[in-house]
Amino acid sequence: MRPIVLVVLVLTVGACSSEQPRLRERTLFWEGTLAHEVPPGTGRDAILAWASSRHIHMTELTERHMLEATLEVVPDEGIIHFPCGSWNIIVYVTLNAEGHSLENRITTVGTCI
Repeated sequence: MRPIVLVVLVLTVGACSSEQPRLRERTLFWEGTLAHEVPPGTGRDAILAWASSRHIHMTELTERHMLEATLEVVPDEGIIHFPCGSWNIIVYVTLNAEGHSLENRITTVGTCI
């Protein structure tokens, strides 16, 4: 029984690896786009207008002085699409007290069962 559990665990962790070429390519695309189009110092209203023009829904996390959005969902490229079927590329924009961006941070999160 233990060898079966170990094999399932290894397959699950391996299948959920975020080191997929397409995901990496799209993450780099968004990092470059944000660096160019929404650099540090951009005002909150300009960020929201940028997101709206790209049909991206930004959520304001008021207590954390942040804006957050899922930029893109990238389908999983692995042979086994279990437990993760796709990956979300998410941006967090940190704002200062005046509502200007301090940094853009991009993360990826799997949509997994």
